[in-house]
Amino acid sequence: MDRGINELFEGPTISHGIDKYLFPPSSFSEAQIGFMSRQEIREGLHDAMALVKNSEAINLPAMRAILRRFERRLGRATNLDDLLEKVRAHHENSAALITKQPIKQAALSGGGVWYFSVRRRGRETGERARQVTVKLDANYDIMQYLCQCPTFRHNTAKGNYDRISEQASGRTMHGIDVAGFPTFNMMLACYHVAAALTYISRETGQYKLPFKFTNIMTLEAMFMDVFRSAKEAAIDDYLIREGALTGETLKRISDGELTLEVAKHQRNSDQRSHGIISGVRTQREKDGYTFSGFATDFRATPYQTTAVVLTKNDGRSVHVLYDSKLGVDLPLIMLNIPKQMWQDMGRGDSAAELQGNPITADRPFRGFDERTGKEVIAIIARPDSRLITPTEARIYERATRKEAAGLV
Repeated sequence: MDRGINELFEGPTISHGIDKYLFPPSSFSEAQIGFMSRQEIREGLHDAMALVKNSEAINLPAMRAILRRFERRLGRATNLDDLLEKVRAHHENSAALITKQPIKQAALSGGGVWYFSVRRRGRETGERARQVTVKLDANYDIMQYLCQCPTFRHNTAKGNYDRISEQASGRTMHGIDVAGFPTFNMMLACYHVAAALTYISRETGQYKLPFKFTNIMTLEAMFMDVFRSAKEAAIDDYLIREGALTGETLKRISDGELTLEVAKHQRNSDQRSHGIISGVRTQREKDGYTFSGFATDFRATPYQTTAVVLTKNDGRSVHVLYDSKLGVDLPLIMLNIPKQMWQDMGRGDSAAELQGNPITADRPFRGFDERTGKEVIAIIARPDSRLITPTEARIYERATRKEAAGLV
């Protein structure tokens, strides 16, 4: 089994204590499809098909693969009606996919609170209308959103924690993550919330969407979902790579108003790795770090992974890396130091560009903290490194010794 964090969603996030409001671009791109007219969808698919056939440089892997599969099956070139029929078939053969708007009702009360009834396009038997509430402050920033949708709220402790903790202690601890981290109340902006926010933005201009999609982006995301069964985190990653975050969103991340975070389901790891990760968290918290969630590292490289993140008020962070693709069997610590702080320490530009697998780097390298949008100098601290604390060295030694003795 591959080790590492199993991502559910990724997107810009507002944090209020243990409450996190996460905006997955996959939800908003699907909502954009919901607001497109029948003619806009037909024209968009027509243009996308032309791009697939005429330009290998356009990043449309899902659409390209599906069109080629259709053509092999049909024995002829795929046309627009073939494509529309396949999309409709996925949505219960419903013409509502391209004819029905998502917003059934919308009303604004005093105090900037919106109430919506939202239906999901093309899934009339499986998806009833959901009631959505959105609360904006005087600057039209989000204070809260709520939805009846079962995908709206995810308990981030969900997964294999109960089984492992019961084996270890005979009891289950609530509010604790699989690796011993406190859980957050993660409020995901589902399709219904995204449709409501899109409506507010389009109809009143009282809210600025965090994303700007081209039709090509949204259609490729739809193909990833409909035909390739890609999980939302993969669609989110595709859209982020393709530039879906607006300039204002990127600035808010850089200014610390938002972060770019991952919602996760479980950690595929054993008790040894749990012990190491939990021990690192405890030690770093004594040094003033705080568990802040999960974020992507090394995006758009073969080593892209999701890490546990601990942050300090001065901008430094510790990312705990644990992923089979990195070629390590123990969680490792990556120290991220803001570039300006590194220079203030008298290190100048001594850090090199990262080449190849970051785990094999034997010196500090220049990096980019996806979560905060900051340039950083990154250092990989291995179990035998002088960069880890004496307590962390003992944590690694103790976990390895227990495994050798067959105690884990």
